[in-house]
Amino acid sequence: MDDLYSTDTNNVYSLNGEICVLALFHISKGGFDSHQTKAYWWFLNLCTTGNVHMSRWYVGVHLSPSESKVKYNVKWFVRHLSCDSTPAKPVLCTTESGFPYCGNVNNLITVISHGAEIHGVDAKRSYSVEFTNLHYNKKTSFVSGTHLWHISQTSVSNYVEFQKNAYWWFTIWSTDGSRDISRWSIGEHKDRGHTTDKLPIIWLADTCWSLAYEHDEHGQSIDGSVDYLRSAILNGKRVRLLYQSGYPIEADELIIRNGHVTAQVLGHVSNSGKTFNSDAYWYWENVATTGDVGRNNSIQYWIAYKSWKN
Repeated sequence: MDDLYSTDTNNVYSLNGEICVLALFHISKGGFDSHQTKAYWWFLNLCTTGNVHMSRWYVGVHLSPSESKVKYNVKWFVRHLSCDSTPAKPVLCTTESGFPYCGNVNNLITVISHGAEIHGVDAKRSYSVEFTNLHYNKKTSFVSGTHLWHISQTSVSNYVEFQKNAYWWFTIWSTDGSRDISRWSIGEHKDRGHTTDKLPIIWLADTCWSLAYEHDEHGQSIDGSVDYLRSAILNGKRVRLLYQSGYPIEADELIIRNGHVTAQVLGHVSNSGKTFNSDAYWYWENVATTGDVGRNNSIQYWIAYKSWKN
């Protein structure tokens, strides 16, 4: 924005020929190198019309100190979705009833099991997300993808703004065409509604990932090497994990200590794999190359680490 501020985006929405994105992960600062004492989230909604809406919410309480509606010069950048820089083809396309009219579920499961990053597109509403985490079941040929980073919006002409009494909007998209939606007020555990709908979904895969390291539940090497994994991390590569038998997710933070790697994984909200729990809660994990997975206690699973080729 105005050649001064750069940010990643969380999802994309098309409205009347314009594009709007959410960029949610900002905390108020007192300067370039310090946070404010009374910190608040500031959520951004940016559109190709130039409209930028900032909605501010205090950390840990459902209270908004202010909002801003301004116009900015914005440069937009995209990453090629395939390694050879050609447009990616959908791995799977399903109707609202889950009928596959392009690709197939088994191919989707294959690319997920090889570490691919998966994006979903609502073909009816031109709404696109990157899935925070995924579940797949080879026996039943079923995949679901969870997207957590969305704040409630409203349309204004040909652009989008945040709603006044904003809430988190969590979704689970499934290959049977269903989407489960759980809504919770920002800063408090207040249920704002839980619904399920049906939608046509296009499943896209970014396959530019390679196996870095795989080990068993005791931390014993199976494939790759922990040296390669450490090198990839120290060279700034993103890292994805595959553990709990069919559960891939990207690491939010990586720590190297005593030769081992620990990944902090935050993008979980309690669910059954297809629907959210009625009384939903966050759960956070530390996953280590020793084989340990720590929630409230230590549980051991096998883990496969994957990192960018380029």
